[in-house]
Amino acid sequence: MKPSRKNFVEYLENRLTPDSAKSYLSYVDAFSRAVGKNEEYYFSSTEYFQEIAELLKGGVNKFSNFKKHSPKFQANIKTGIRALLKYYLYSDNVKKVQEDKKSKIPSDLRGGQIVEHYIDKFGKWLENFHIKNNGERFRSSKNYTIGLKRAIDDLNIDPKEFFSYTRKFQIEMFHIRLESNKSFWDRSESVKREVTSSINKYKFYIAEKNGEKLENLFKA
Repeated sequence: MKPSRKNFVEYLENRLTPDSAKSYLSYVDAFSRAVGKNEEYYFSSTEYFQEIAELLKGGVNKFSNFKKHSPKFQANIKTGIRALLKYYLYSDNVKKVQEDKKSKIPSDLRGGQIVEHYIDKFGKWLENFHIKNNGERFRSSKNYTIGLKRAIDDLNIDPKEFFSYTRKFQIEMFHIRLESNKSFWDRSESVKREVTSSINKYKFYIAEKNGEKLENLFKA
């Protein structure tokens, strides 16, 4: 799918409020001006992913037009740019994303196979769609997929039930139940942090996969 300002706003409106979508577009425009590009430049192709990612790592901080903004607005601009990078990934994978939204648990999978099937999808999202604060793609998904497996094991929930959740609030309810579970609390502090972090990442995954509105989906 060819990127465009209109499609970017539509992409955001499916995930944020209309007002937030317009604000994010203005942040991208401010970024373009700060680095000396016109407002159509970064909407002409997804091939600018690496260029933007490098600027987000710190390169944009060197531009005088960027430095004149307040620290808060600078952070807003970077939030908008992370959203643009995710939109690039979405544009390049739109067919696959649409197919994933419609996917159901395959009838021939059982127990651990279901866990592996959906954990693999989550891990691939972390690596291919999740954008870190500095603009890099997420490269180390193993700990997060292990953490999610541990959460499912601790609560002893039927994998078919867990992976049928399609809304963020369902994952939040799962998280509340987990935090009162003895198996979870018997784990070490470091493992509990790992499990909690994995669930938080999974909330973003569910929100993104199903186009659920989530105000801080693209924020640091």
